[in-house]
Amino acid sequence: MVADYQLKPILAFMKVVTLPSTLFVESKDIIDHEIVTDEIKLRVKRLAQDLILTTNSYQAQLQALEDELF
Repeated sequence: MVADYQLKPILAFMKVVTLPSTLFVESKDIIDHEIVTDEIKLRVKRLAQDLILTTNSYQAQLQALEDELF
């Protein structure tokens, strides 16, 4: 939770784009370095999809801006 409350504002100040969601995992959700909880696996998948969508959106915006300028 420290990352959410202290690190995100600092990153926002530096113009870093952060995803709006956070994933907390307890030690009971990981066994032998593997996620064993289906809910956590689903949330990781959703977070990865959000990251891909955000990345693609920013790339499209950057490309449109470059096309406009050059």
